[in-house]
Amino acid sequence: MDSQAHNEISVKPLVKGLNERKIMTDQAYFEPSRLPITFTVDGQPFSTGDFADGKERQSASEILRLAGLDPNAYDLGEIQDKDKPVSTKRFSANDSIDIEKGARFVSIRQKADVA
Repeated sequence: MDSQAHNEISVKPLVKGLNERKIMTDQAYFEPSRLPITFTVDGQPFSTGDFADGKERQSASEILRLAGLDPNAYDLGEIQDKDKPVSTKRFSANDSIDIEKGARFVSIRQKADVA
């Protein structure tokens, strides 16, 4: 057998949302996979691994549903504090969002009854 030959095997992850890894058996080589990205909605922690597809790009309605909120009653806001003063960006249900590590989202009620 050629000393330069590589045997490649696939290893399925135990954590939902992680990609399959490829390992070269004749050397300590791992193909890096993406880890789930953590974020919050109304202060409750979630990760991209909680979504069925595990992807980082999701619609505002999918993020709201994950948090147990009705996208027909709520919009999604993202607290942006990279710049001063702190601001909130508002998304409607069909907007696609690239979720970044540590993102902080809040629910915004579309209509409120007034007493």
